[in-house]
Formats: sequence, C-alpha cells, structure tokens
Amino acid sequence: GLACANFCFQDPTMAGGTLRGLAKIRQNHKPVPCAVSCRAGAEGGVVAEFDIAQRAVAPGQSFVLYSEDGLVLGGGIIDAAVPAE
Repeated sequence: GLACANFCFQDPTMAGGTLRGLAKIRQNHKPVPCAVSCRAGAEGGVVAEFDIAQRAVAPGQSFVLYSEDGLVLGGGIIDAAVPAE
C-alpha cells in the first residue's frame, strides 16, 4: 500500500471514510483495485491498500485514483510505501 498526505479529492465531499477505486502509481502503470481510507488528525491524507500487492511503490511518485468508469477521483504525491498486512 501507500500513504499520501497531500491527496486531493476532485469532490471534497468524498473525503472521509473508505472508498474503492482503481489506482495508478506511475504513468504507464495498469490501474489496480484498491481501498482508500482517509486519515484523521494532523497526519491527514489517505492510506491506500491494494487488492494485489504492488512492487516499486516509491515516495515522490504520483498516485491517482480513478472510478470504475475511468473518471479521476483524486490524486497526490506518494509519501511512503506501506507494507501489506
């Protein structure tokens, strides 16, 4: 998974709780299913957990979340890789 503190939702009303979507972590990366949870408190941002672990998640890469229809739900810059639980 990954942590992204500066994640911006296209629709701010989507922030809060957990939502599902398709994630891209590089320009030529095939979108993969994931769950995105909003973090509360000073940390803010989101944590994404991929349905299938992704290799080479690296800080500084872009993280873009899409709907099943291919619409952009939001995005930001990856702060850290988060090991799968």
